[in-house]
Amino acid sequence: METLKLNIESIPNYLRYSKWINFLKERRLEMSDPTILHGLLLALTIVLAVIAVEVKRLDYAVISFAGMCIVLGVLFYLLFAPWVAVLQLVIFAGAIAVLLLVTINVAREPVEREEDE
Repeated sequence: METLKLNIESIPNYLRYSKWINFLKERRLEMSDPTILHGLLLALTIVLAVIAVEVKRLDYAVISFAGMCIVLGVLFYLLFAPWVAVLQLVIFAGAIAVLLLVTINVAREPVEREEDE
């Protein structure tokens, strides 16, 4: 039985690195390890998720949720899942965030103003 040996030079560049890393290399902003970028984006996702859960105003919670979904979309794109990234951005960051904002604004009680008589 013959074993298959994989040579790193045989893998195309678009499979070795994401387009973002190649973009940085072209502009001499090379990062030592692409996992640093993934770690920073993951940390930002966790921070935005905690803010979305802990904030008292629902408007800010929905905006933080949308930001978290956008960062997750970027992470999916960097992990070579462009279709998942597009669906994440369109469905969660777009449709659900807008639906939540509209629902919050429609369901909010009107503020009564005192008139000077």
